[in-house]
Amino acid sequence: MNRILYLAGLLLLLSCSQHREQNHDERKLSFSYELDTLRVDSQNHLFNLAHNLPMVKLSPDGRYLYFFDDYNYALDKVDMISMKYDLSVPLEKEGPKGVGNSFDFAPKDDGTIQLLTEKALIKIDGSGNLLNASPVLSSIFDVEKEKQFFRYAKISSDQRFLFGLTSSIKQEQYLGWIDLVDSLYHEVLPDSMRYRENLKVDLGRLSLSGMFEPEYLNNRIVLYHDDGIDFYTLDPASRTWVFHDFSPGLIEKRKAGNYPNKGSMEDLPKILEMEKLEINYRRLVYDSKNKRYYRIASKRRENQTRGTVPNQYLLVFSEDFKLIHEEDMSDLPISLHCYFVREGKFWIRNQETEELEFLVFEFSLN
Repeated sequence: MNRILYLAGLLLLLSCSQHREQNHDERKLSFSYELDTLRVDSQNHLFNLAHNLPMVKLSPDGRYLYFFDDYNYALDKVDMISMKYDLSVPLEKEGPKGVGNSFDFAPKDDGTIQLLTEKALIKIDGSGNLLNASPVLSSIFDVEKEKQFFRYAKISSDQRFLFGLTSSIKQEQYLGWIDLVDSLYHEVLPDSMRYRENLKVDLGRLSLSGMFEPEYLNNRIVLYHDDGIDFYTLDPASRTWVFHDFSPGLIEKRKAGNYPNKGSMEDLPKILEMEKLEINYRRLVYDSKNKRYYRIASKRRENQTRGTVPNQYLLVFSEDFKLIHEEDMSDLPISLHCYFVREGKFWIRNQETEELEFLVFEFSLN
């Protein structure tokens, strides 16, 4: 029944709302979008989509999309021009090119891939063959043990910087980074985000908090979280560190914390149900063609049935980090998450089908 309703809603959207326009007094911009649906030809390859698209990334020229197949332990590669499966790059957990249980990767236009693991920097070709590897990272860089971030570190898309969050166990959490040009370690303290401590849930031996994520966007490391609209930007070359906060008109700027912040494991389902009724901010993405950033925020409605669309909003930021538009997208028959930007268009994986299919939005702001 849900799929029938979804298809009916999508057909209505495509036939009647190919061009939607609405003026908002809050931001004084005219907003419209066009929507298309594109399906990837699997070439008889079985895409493992049980966990959506983990670690989805584009090659620098935008031609190829990669994502981690955590069942077959490989990177699936899709040609985004022909919309066809291209190949799978096999990975290994152990051995000379072992990536362990946690890694990050940065593809290049020539098909090679730089892998960052807890122990090493590894370069492989498009067939998964080892090209070169550096020694254990923790032995190369002089970083105090409690400040090391190698376990969950990331590598920038230009393959120049390693960065990540340090441990928060019994200490404040820092954003650390290493410039591979000079091999020096640097760190900054996101002290303007300390309010998030009041939103944690203490379960005794276990403490739960929301997503806290650094990403490399437009030559900057952006640190954001799901508890609020605010984020930091860091220019890792100049070490310029700036906090950005906003006051949206359509939604709350951050969670209110109207749920118990202490309890037992038995209380957890009830606490999570209450927490889901508060605003949730998703990842920030950059549109290099139109020079702006996008972000989705969502909020579950009371008595909302499982599998239905929550209240959801598109936030648009200028390249100099001003909030320039907010759009209520709650009338769409799809949930807006697992998204990325390619060639000025906003791509969302369609989770209502077992095929690898994308809903592609083209936004216009005037």
